[in-house]
Amino acid sequence: MSNSKSFESFVDKPLGYVEGIALSVGRSLNNNIYTVDECKNVTKKLLNAPMYYEHVNATASIGRVTESDFDGYNVHYRAAIFDEEAWNRIQTGTISKVSIGFNYEYAEPVNGQLMHNLNNLELSLVALGGVKNASIAPIKVKNEHLLPPFKISESLSVEQQRAVESMADVNLRDIIANAKKKADAAAIAEKDAAIELQIRAKIAKEVELENAAKAAPSSETDGALTPRQIIRDEVRQQLNAAIIETNNQIKKRQAELSAEKEKEK
Repeated sequence: MSNSKSFESFVDKPLGYVEGIALSVGRSLNNNIYTVDECKNVTKKLLNAPMYYEHVNATASIGRVTESDFDGYNVHYRAAIFDEEAWNRIQTGTISKVSIGFNYEYAEPVNGQLMHNLNNLELSLVALGGVKNASIAPIKVKNEHLLPPFKISESLSVEQQRAVESMADVNLRDIIANAKKKADAAAIAEKDAAIELQIRAKIAKEVELENAAKAAPSSETDGALTPRQIIRDEVRQQLNAAIIETNNQIKKRQAELSAEKEKEK
C-alpha cells in the first residue's frame, strides 16, 4: 500500500484539519465508473490539490489536501482548512460531503462513463456528491504541529471486495472490446454509406448528361450540326450507298441468271 505525504510546513496556521473518503472504486451516482488503477492514479495526484466550495476555484480556495492513501477500495485524504466559514460549517456538520473535480484524458461509454487518467484534481465541499462514500470530518488536534497518524483501514467489506473484483473482471474488458467493435463497425457503415451516396450521385449525373445529349438536337434553333451529328450523317450515307450498290449487284446477278436459263431452253 502506498502512502503519499506532504512535508510542507505551513506559513499561515490552518484553522483545522479534516479527513475522509474522496473517491471509491465502482460506479458513482452520476454514472462515472472508476477502476482500481484509476483510484491509485487519483491517490497520487490528489496530494496538494486545492479545496473549494462547490468546485468554484481561483480566489475561492479554502484549503489544501496534505495526505492521501488508498485501501484497495476507497481513496482517503487529509486536508488543512484555512477558511473560517468552511471550518465552522464542517464542525457543525452542515457540510458533510466532498466531491472530486477533475479533467480527464478520455471516457469510454461502458454502461456509463469509464474514466481514464484523471488530472488537474481539486476537492470541494458540496451539498450533494457524486460518490456515495465520499465524506468529510474534522480531526481532533492537540496542537497545530501534532496531528494523529494518518491511518486507514486495510480490511474491505464483502460489498467493497465485490466492487473491486467487478472492476478487474474479464467481463468488463469484454464489454469495452465489444463497445469498440460496435463503434468501429458503425464508422465503417457510415463510410460505406457515404461512398454509396457518391456513386449514386455520379450515376445520376451521367444519366442526366446522357438525357441532355439526346435532347440537344431538338433544342437547337440555328440549324447548325454538331461534329457528332456530321459524322453520324456521313456514316449513314455510306451505309445507304453500300446498300444500294449491293441491291444493284443482286438485281444484275438475277438478270444474268434469267438470261442463262432462257438460252438453255
